[in-house]
Amino acid sequence: MAFARRNTNGPPPAWLQRLGMNAGRWRTVRRSLRQLRAGIEGMKHMRPGYALLALLSSILHVALRLAILPIIVYSFGERAELAPLILWPIALTYGSVVMPAPAGGGFIEVAFKETLGHAIPARILGASLIWWRFYTFYLYIILGALAAGGTVLRALRENGEEKIEAAAAAG
Repeated sequence: MAFARRNTNGPPPAWLQRLGMNAGRWRTVRRSLRQLRAGIEGMKHMRPGYALLALLSSILHVALRLAILPIIVYSFGERAELAPLILWPIALTYGSVVMPAPAGGGFIEVAFKETLGHAIPARILGASLIWWRFYTFYLYIILGALAAGGTVLRALRENGEEKIEAAAAAG
C-alpha cells in the first residue's frame, strides 16, 4: 500500500534494481500501482449500503453454488453422501477453466459422471447433471444476455432522446 501512495515515476528504486528489476517491469508495476490507487480512491466514494448488498449477494451466490447439487439430488427423494455433492462440483467448476473451448463443456460432463457416478444414483445422474449445468452455467449466460441487452437498449433509447432534443433545439 505504501507503494500505491508514493510517486512512482522514473526508474525503479535502487534496491529493486539490485534485485534485477528492469525499466520495462517497473512500468508494469507502476501501472498496477496506479490501478490500485484508483481502486482505493473509488472505495472512498462507495455507498456502504450497496457495498453490503454486494457482499451479501456474493455470499448468497457462493452458498447457492455449493448447495445446488445436493438440493437437486435430494429433491428426487434420493439419499446420497453430502461431501462429494459439494466438493466435486467445486473442483469441476473452478477446474474447468483450464480446458480450452469447445472441449471444456464436454470435459465437464464426462468429469461429472466419473467423479460423481458413485455418489449419485444412476437413475437420476443424467437429470442431475443437466439441472446442475443449467444452474451453474447456462442460467448465468441467460442472465448476462438480459443484462447486456438491457444496457444496450437503454443506451439506444438515451441516444435517440438526445437526437430528438438536438433536433428540437436546432429546429
